[in-house]
Amino acid sequence: MIALISFLFILVISFIYGVYFSDPMLGNTLVIHYLLGGVIINALVRKNFTNLTKWYSLFFILYSIYLFFVQIGLNKFYGNNDEVLFFASSKDAINYGWDKIVKITFYKGFYSEYPAAMLLWSAITKLGHEIGVENLRLYSRFHLLIMGSGIMAILCSYMEALNYDKRRTIIYALVFGLCTYIVYLTCNYTRDLHCMFFMTIIGYKVMTSSNITVLCELLLLSFILVFFRKENGLFAFLFIGAWIYMNGYVSKKTVAIFGVFCFLLAVSTILLVYSQSSEWTDSHTGSGLFTQINSLPIYLKPIAYTLFMLFQPFPFYNMMGDGHSGGLLALPMMFLPVIIMYVFWILYKSYRIDKNRDFFLFFIFVGYFILVSFLAPVYRRVFLIMPSAFLLFLKRQDLVDRWIKLKALKYILMFWGVVNIMYILFDLLRKS
Repeated sequence: MIALISFLFILVISFIYGVYFSDPMLGNTLVIHYLLGGVIINALVRKNFTNLTKWYSLFFILYSIYLFFVQIGLNKFYGNNDEVLFFASSKDAINYGWDKIVKITFYKGFYSEYPAAMLLWSAITKLGHEIGVENLRLYSRFHLLIMGSGIMAILCSYMEALNYDKRRTIIYALVFGLCTYIVYLTCNYTRDLHCMFFMTIIGYKVMTSSNITVLCELLLLSFILVFFRKENGLFAFLFIGAWIYMNGYVSKKTVAIFGVFCFLLAVSTILLVYSQSSEWTDSHTGSGLFTQINSLPIYLKPIAYTLFMLFQPFPFYNMMGDGHSGGLLALPMMFLPVIIMYVFWILYKSYRIDKNRDFFLFFIFVGYFILVSFLAPVYRRVFLIMPSAFLLFLKRQDLVDRWIKLKALKYILMFWGVVNIMYILFDLLRKS
């Protein structure tokens, strides 16, 4: 019954898309993406078919409505540099044969940093052109709806597998699904949602399967991720190490050696890319808080950048003034810093109570957040790890007493509010 109702909703939404944008094929392809996405998500996860489909359908509907409202509010679809690059380049594929698209993206080295992303965008754009879609820019975003909805379907079905009651599942689902960067990324031409999608599946498999056969799946998914963004793909291999450790395939001594190796690798990475990071931040500085952080000594920058990323969007109304972020539709994301601080704090408290082998995952999440905040201070990249961290939060948060969680939430909200108020007052004084 739920599946039928969801399908009827999708038909209505697809009809609206087709009529409003005067492109009937655009509406038809939305339905095709919905059906194809359901098959893909269930094939990748292979658990809780009914629950996965239910939650996937709900968020596909919500995100497609959100995408529609964002698009009718924009005369110009370009939201960032990635969008200009990906759409302009993928549009060239219309004139190529399928074999040439593969050669250009993988073998010729034109897009050596992101061959899988460029191949995907190019193939989608060419296919849309061949079946008669006129609004290729909007059509090319439809596969992002699959990925965003798929991420939320995995999180929600995991909650039900952990026997969360319906009320708590719905609250967590709506908060994480509508108040985080997942909403924003379903409307933008970037590789970030693709990377987040694969990392979420990897994190889910690490936490739910101890079968040795899953190791092959983790290797394959990490390998695919390398071709979307090398840094995220290489980082994903740490999840494989976490899975091996969590399932008792290595000793503590081996883990210690592996930890030292990772630490040395991280230090080496910082030393190697710091000059590039400095060049990037120098080229992106304008005025305001980011400029002040960039001018700090090197030993203070990691802390400052981490705090800066932790509070994004900062101030809380920042994204609402940006038309490319959805304007007022971005209002729920003002609470994103509260969500992230709460998730990490409750995880920390849970490990004070019971430190088991999945502590290694917590270490990976915190390390990723700090390292990426310093080396590539772009929040959509920092946020990639959060759905996986949220999976771990869902697994462990019941170890913490309810009153401790309420107290933590109250203090985090107060802290977030005070910091924003202080910034607003300071900004008013500076401009007066």
